[in-house]
Amino acid sequence: MIDKTLCSVHLHLYYEDVSVYILDRLSKVWKDTIYVSMLKDCDANKKIIAHGQKLFKEVRWVEVPNKGTDQFGFLFSHRMNEEKFKPWTLYIHDKSMDKKDWLDELIDPFVKNEYQTVLRKHMNSKKTGIIATRKRKNKVLDSDELMESTKNIPMPFRGDFIKAIGTLAWLRELQNIFYNKTGVVKEDSLNIEFVAGTVFMIRKSLINGVHSCVHENFFENGYRTDGEVEHAMERFYFYVSKCLNYNNVFI
Repeated sequence: MIDKTLCSVHLHLYYEDVSVYILDRLSKVWKDTIYVSMLKDCDANKKIIAHGQKLFKEVRWVEVPNKGTDQFGFLFSHRMNEEKFKPWTLYIHDKSMDKKDWLDELIDPFVKNEYQTVLRKHMNSKKTGIIATRKRKNKVLDSDELMESTKNIPMPFRGDFIKAIGTLAWLRELQNIFYNKTGVVKEDSLNIEFVAGTVFMIRKSLINGVHSCVHENFFENGYRTDGEVEHAMERFYFYVSKCLNYNNVFI
């Protein structure tokens, strides 16, 4: 079981079938309170919450506008409940059912009993900032590397390259904001290793460091696949961890 004295659990949920699947898997290693963010006025919300209430001690949920994908919900919920959150947070969000294999790779290290010993070891280490799956580890490419890696993409898909540039621009802006706030920059980690999919266990101090650099006006209404501040935030958590001299652990 995940140590409830050290950890809180937050989920951003939208798809009913996948949300039920995640809640069922999570319940194998967690029985305490869960925090949930959801989009306003979604038909599945009541069913998802009702299912969670069967499995966990308490479900505390908030509904948010449709913007910023999962990140706006996490930001809003964490700011509202910050005093209740423990030193660590397990952060999970759903994906559409056609991405279930990806989702399983992201959440397996946290919901499988075989990983619980190594999780406790890293959570008790003062050196660890983030714990995430190694199966989806990726690395931020700078603009020149992006140009090189995408030069052969055919014209109909060139928009994806522009979106990737947008994500990089937002990441550099967040890194600049963090530097202006703290005076800290990690030059050798500007192109940080991160987990594509944003499911991880993370220290509360790192959440606060990331969220302090983000304004609600940064988020645009509606869902976007890439190129926005929320996609840069996926990478930025791992960068802030390195700036604060923590290790990012991939298991």
